[in-house]
Amino acid sequence: MAKYILFGSYCEDALEKRTPYRQAHLDGLASQKESGFLMTL
Repeated sequence: MAKYILFGSYCEDALEKRTPYRQAHLDGLASQKESGFLMTL
């Protein structure tokens, strides 16, 4: 299975722009981690 490393940067007003999507994103990551699909360090 391929492995990926993700790097990113923030745009202006990032905190305000991410708010509507943040909880769904975190829930999806938690689900992936529980299933063994996501590994975090």
